[in-house]
Amino acid sequence: MQPFSYSGPLAVAFAESLLSPEGQALLSASDGLAPLPETTRSAALSALDRISLDPKASRWTTEPATASGSDGTLLFSFSAHRSSGAADALAALARRVDALAAAA
Repeated sequence: MQPFSYSGPLAVAFAESLLSPEGQALLSASDGLAPLPETTRSAALSALDRISLDPKASRWTTEPATASGSDGTLLFSFSAHRSSGAADALAALARRVDALAAAA
């Protein structure tokens, strides 16, 4: 079997994040989805362990809930605890529009 190339580690890290207890809780809270049954979650994690990744590819990590500061801003790291620059800009624009509407 040929190992996944450079996108493989990101896909595996993302799946591990979704399958983690924290990921399951996040999905349940934000999207109203039910957590996976434990046997299904364990089987999926076991299947991820059997995926062959290119040893030269960078490994991705997820930011833990306890992280602070720049922990989640490292190269090859993603986070469910931080918003994107676009989301921040959109929120700032919405606040500005609300302020202008309130002043009118």
